[in-house]
Order: sequence, then C-alpha cells, then structure tokens
Amino acid sequence: QDNNPGGGETFNLGTGQLTENRLTASSTVQFRLRTVNDPPQFNVAEPVVSVLEDTGAVSFEDFVTDIFAGPPNTAFDEIDQTTGQNVTFSVTEVTTVAGLFATPPTISPNGTLSFVTAPDAFGQAVYEVRATDDGMDNATRGDIVSSGFRLITINVRPVNDRPVLNTTTPIVVTLNEDATILNTDG
Repeated sequence: QDNNPGGGETFNLGTGQLTENRLTASSTVQFRLRTVNDPPQFNVAEPVVSVLEDTGAVSFEDFVTDIFAGPPNTAFDEIDQTTGQNVTFSVTEVTTVAGLFATPPTISPNGTLSFVTAPDAFGQAVYEVRATDDGMDNATRGDIVSSGFRLITINVRPVNDRPVLNTTTPIVVTLNEDATILNTDG
C-alpha cells in the first residue's frame, strides 16, 4: 500500500501493476528461494613465475589459494567440507613459445602449479586460469559453474650452455715436425 495521503496506488501482485486507489488488504505471501550455484573463487599467489632453462619438473605449492566453490560467507552448501562441491582448474594457453614445455602447466585441486620444461628451450608463456565446480549447471536459473579467468605468466629464462664440439666433422690438426701439443684440459 502506498501511504501517500494525497492519493496513492496499490500494487497488485496478480497483475504486477500499480492501481490508482488506496486499498488495504492483508494476506500471506510465501517466497521460495531456490539455491543457485555460485561461481567458484580463488586467488593467485604470484601471477608471474620464473624458472631456468633445463629445470625439468617444477611444482609451486600454494600457487592458487583461497579456493572456494562459491562465496565463503554465503554459499555454505557449496563450500561444506563434507558435502560441498569440488573445484578443478583449467589452464588455457594464450601465448607461448613452441616447444617450451615437455609437459604443459596444470593446477591441481589443492592449488599446486606443475609443469616440465623442455630441454634447451626458453621464453615466456601466458595462460588463462579458470576454476570450475561440479555443482548444478543450469544457466537459465542462474547457476554459474566457472569463475572468471586470471592471467598467469611463466618465464623460462635462458642459461649459458657449455659449448659443444661438432663431432660430425673430423678435426684435422696440422703440426710441424718436432712440435709440441698442449693439453688444455688440465
């Protein structure tokens, strides 16, 4: 009811319209709130990581932190440790150097970033990281199973490799008679 003394309107629940009159009615309105699946949430501890070329297998524990299947202050059904939803991560390449990784980056459900660098490869790779939960997925009722993305960057820095002697071509050394050969290896 509109309490404006100069006139007023009444909202009609049946039509969803305002009616120009001052009616008063009492009734019970019952609302049934349906839970919806909220998007998962997470934080990236450090969005840029660097390793040296030829490092091989790499793991960064707690790379992703504060992992929740929904808002921790309101989505109690989603984040319950016993009955709540599980969260997984997708790591999608944005830009990279071909052959940079022997095993591409992944993030485990507990937030550990892992990858294996390829031998003698260096450069920079950028990835999108998304969290997805295993809850209801009905967009028409408002369910959201995936988070927005966060960008991460992996730098594989070059190292100064030892020179390698080309052994496919024979090494020919010409010496004068009675010459001395020096041993440079020690």
